Amino acid sequence: MFNKYYLECAPIYCHYIYSRRFDSIYVISTLVALFGGLSTALRLAIPYLINLIFFLKHRRTMTSQSERQTIRTRLKNAVLMIEKTIEELNIFTSQSRDPNRIHHGRIASRLYIILFTVSISVLIVYTLLSVQTISQTVESPTQEQYEKLFEQYNRTLQCPCTVVSIPYEEFLQVTPTYHQVCSSDFVQPWWYQRFLPVSSSDISFGKSSYGFRSNESVSTQTCSIKFV
Repeated sequence: MFNKYYLECAPIYCHYIYSRRFDSIYVISTLVALFGGLSTALRLAIPYLINLIFFLKHRRTMTSQSERQTIRTRLKNAVLMIEKTIEELNIFTSQSRDPNRIHHGRIASRLYIILFTVSISVLIVYTLLSVQTISQTVESPTQEQYEKLFEQYNRTLQCPCTVVSIPYEEFLQVTPTYHQVCSSDFVQPWWYQRFLPVSSSDISFGKSSYGFRSNESVSTQTCSIKFV
């Protein structure tokens, strides 16, 4: 039955709305859009990375010295190198050799990195907690697509038919089932008309006749109800 109805309805489109809390693509696109200065930070960090690579390569050539060093010494030197790099980090480079300006540049660099990290963290947390409302439309959906959408988005799914109204006869066929009493002789007119009073002399039988007629009317109503 539903197959015939869907063919007659033939919806042009199905529109539905759903909510989503986290979307990795949305997070990435937002980060790229709001923090275009990230490329600048990478540009400034790449020279330090290159220096580190050349430094490690140079240390590998010094095999005689490397063999004498223990793992603890290597870790200690690495920590000292990182601390020195952080202390001397100056994003706002200048040609001036003034110690005060160099010191101010290092402080400004640290402040910039802290604010940049905090801003990214706040944005990520906000994106994870926020709820997105997404609207989708499927053009000329098949019955299988409609059933899948109805299972997932039955509260917001809207699929208007191509026509305003559809006659029931196009997809519905009624086959009545009658009670057995409806086909018996006891509900036929020729049967219960025999018990109707024909004159005033039959008034003594009115009570019994009325009772029979009442039962007969109930049977007739039952058949009528079953017919509907």
